Amino acid sequence: MRDFSQRVYEFLSSTQGFYMQQYYSNFYKEDRWIAIKDLEEGIYAVIISKDSNEDIDYDEAFRYLSSLGKRFLLNSIVFVQGDYIRGDNQGRSKLIYNINSMEVMHYDEECRPLKECLEIINKEKVSVNNKKRILGIFRESPVTSILILINVIIFIITAMVSKSMVDINTRVLIEFGAKVNYLINQGEVWRLITSAFLHGGIMHIAFNMYSLFIVGTVVEKIYGWKKYLSIYLFSSITSSLLGYILGPNMISVGASGAIFGILGAFLWFALREKKHLQRGVLGNIIAVIILNLYIGFTSSSIDNLGHIGGFIGGFLLSIPFYRSKKHNIN
Repeated sequence: MRDFSQRVYEFLSSTQGFYMQQYYSNFYKEDRWIAIKDLEEGIYAVIISKDSNEDIDYDEAFRYLSSLGKRFLLNSIVFVQGDYIRGDNQGRSKLIYNINSMEVMHYDEECRPLKECLEIINKEKVSVNNKKRILGIFRESPVTSILILINVIIFIITAMVSKSMVDINTRVLIEFGAKVNYLINQGEVWRLITSAFLHGGIMHIAFNMYSLFIVGTVVEKIYGWKKYLSIYLFSSITSSLLGYILGPNMISVGASGAIFGILGAFLWFALREKKHLQRGVLGNIIAVIILNLYIGFTSSSIDNLGHIGGFIGGFLLSIPFYRSKKHNIN
């Protein structure tokens, strides 16, 4: 609450033409702050207080302003954490602000400029919190963040070339590195991995990147970024290889094989650490794998061979990679 009070005072003084004035409080036995703006008709003053102390704060600030010998309007910003019960002080100019919900619950007309200031501060606060949240995710899961960014950038490029985000032209996907057996046989073996960074449409990449974010951020913490990246890339290759061997006529793209590889690594971790995990974690992982495989088998447009190949690759590579240690997975 004190930090937000300071932020409000800073905003008023730096952008709204207020200056800060100290006065001594007999109640708190210390100096208190009041924001003052000189207008032609007198002083426009603002104090900030908690609902429990608003009467004391108002009375002391009122006495201080009266001692200046000028006309003034004293406005109170009252911070509350729940409901606000209005007392007998109806003649005062005040704004009631809930610091938990970041909402203005009530304001008198004289406080309308303060309401607009608080709305600006709230937007800045949300923006800063979002930036901190994004930076926090990047620090904790840098590889997952970079992989998502690479996939999205490549998708945007292919969408621009294809002139459609909904359905990427097959020829464009082939040009950019889709798994095509004929071309792999001609020596373009790099397609075994580039195909994992291509997607057929906006829904395809949205679902895959959401899955990668949910699973990848957890598995990256478990194995460390180097092993995690190795599992991702190895699973991409084994995904394409199984499709290459058993589905020679299928043109394949998508990160789902690599994501299944991450699920395989997650499953191995859960099997090794099932005694230390909360009940139901292992069962949930298996259920997610079975559900996604079922969806793949019931849809002719999904390369289920790629899912199985990626899962096998990720599961097998995680066996020598994992070093048993206690984790807390909620």
